[in-house]
Amino acid sequence: MLGSTSGLGPAGIRSRAPFYCFFLHDGINPEFNSPLSKNTEPQDEQLSVVMLAMSVVTLGVPVLSHGKMQAVAHDEQKPELRDIKGSVKSTDGKITFIADEGGKTWDVVNPDALKDHVRHHVQLSADVYTDKSQIHVMTVTML
Repeated sequence: MLGSTSGLGPAGIRSRAPFYCFFLHDGINPEFNSPLSKNTEPQDEQLSVVMLAMSVVTLGVPVLSHGKMQAVAHDEQKPELRDIKGSVKSTDGKITFIADEGGKTWDVVNPDALKDHVRHHVQLSADVYTDKSQIHVMTVTML
């Protein structure tokens, strides 16, 4: 038996059953139905269809939800950088900016930028969120 390779499995391990390549099963062992076999039962076909459907659903849901998250992000209005003249007010610790033109009151997103300018007349360079009535101050110049 030494030197003989008959009855050896993968990596030279002795096995009782012969080692077959997956693709060769169809012609060698008639009891084994490989996925390549033409003799599949209706239950096997139904199982294959169900597994394919589950795979598509499993992979499709994250892809679709990722697209929706991006759509929500695009719906938000982008701020417009503007120069605005006006006065800085503080009421109960909340800092607001009142524009000279039109008298519009803006909530300040970053109030620390204006805390040293309360009751001053200033010119701001700020990102303006018109839909939220908010500004994000970039620069402050005393007038």
